[in-house]
Amino acid sequence: MLRFYNYELNEKAKEYIEKIKNDSKKLDKENQKFIEDIFLTKKNETYYSYGGYLGSALTQELETKKDVKFNDIFPKSIYPALKLLMGEKFFKIFIEISKNITNYPFSSGYYRRMVRSKSYFNYINPLFNLLGNFVDLYFLNIDVITIVKREYEKGVYGIDNPYYIAYEIDNGNQELIDLIKEALGSQKSEIDLTYNNMKAIFISNNKELVELTGKLLLAAKLQEGVRQQICENMDSGLQENFEYMFKIIYDKNLIRFSSVKRALATWTGLAGEGNDISKFGKKELEIINKLIDNQKYEDELLKSDDNIEVYLGLWNKSTRDIKYSVEAIEKLLKSSKYHIKLLISYYLYVIVNTTYKR
Repeated sequence: MLRFYNYELNEKAKEYIEKIKNDSKKLDKENQKFIEDIFLTKKNETYYSYGGYLGSALTQELETKKDVKFNDIFPKSIYPALKLLMGEKFFKIFIEISKNITNYPFSSGYYRRMVRSKSYFNYINPLFNLLGNFVDLYFLNIDVITIVKREYEKGVYGIDNPYYIAYEIDNGNQELIDLIKEALGSQKSEIDLTYNNMKAIFISNNKELVELTGKLLLAAKLQEGVRQQICENMDSGLQENFEYMFKIIYDKNLIRFSSVKRALATWTGLAGEGNDISKFGKKELEIINKLIDNQKYEDELLKSDDNIEVYLGLWNKSTRDIKYSVEAIEKLLKSSKYHIKLLISYYLYVIVNTTYKR
């Protein structure tokens, strides 16, 4: 947030921050404190980026609270501070995206898993990243077309937030939709099909773009890089978009490609960096296909003595809400064999939520 690899922009950002701090004096004490904490960079000998301290403090404060709501993180009483930081337009978009964010997996990065939660506690980091993006966009005064075309100043990075791009897609930004269609097609395109642009497609409700992505996956043939980019991002958004793409992989036997096997390992956590994936994929693919067709199959899997079957039963529950898999784990721990308990330990290691690792 407001940190750039550009000296002039950083100097302007410092002036902008001081202006925000001065303007916040017109707000009540709660909003002033929020602005103060957002820009706090050192506390108890620990250094933070902008927003880092507040995000960390809220995580500690809400760690023991069950079923955290959006208002527990950003209560309406501090909306004036949010509007001051990101402007009225981006504030409204921030609130709209936040309403739907629990429909998407909460973890990100290479070690992410396709795990969702109805508790906003698990989305504190994504929400603060989104907040920081909108503060930057408001400061830089750029829109989504400028972002996807990369027509902003040098030294600006990380502002292509996929949730924002997906929001614009879902709200009928036809210029943006046409640019993405061009990138998915064979014709020359004004934009690159970046990872975040691809993620935005799967986050969005735009079925046409998802279907075009499916066609691109089939057309990739020897283009392993394209196939990898699609498969590595198809777990980032709505469950129905994942299932649509999965059926293409299953029906066309795309598991024969190593990029698809690696993506399957990422979605599930069943294999990591350096693991031999040559024999990995077919069995797991069959199980996931059955789970998509029949959700209740997951309970059947949990009765199995087979580690893979039990693991994928737990995984499928967590794709809806992590609490469902935790409830199943509590039952398994009471009656399962030792090897299943070891499996549960591994599962807790990969679900990217330290709250349950006990």
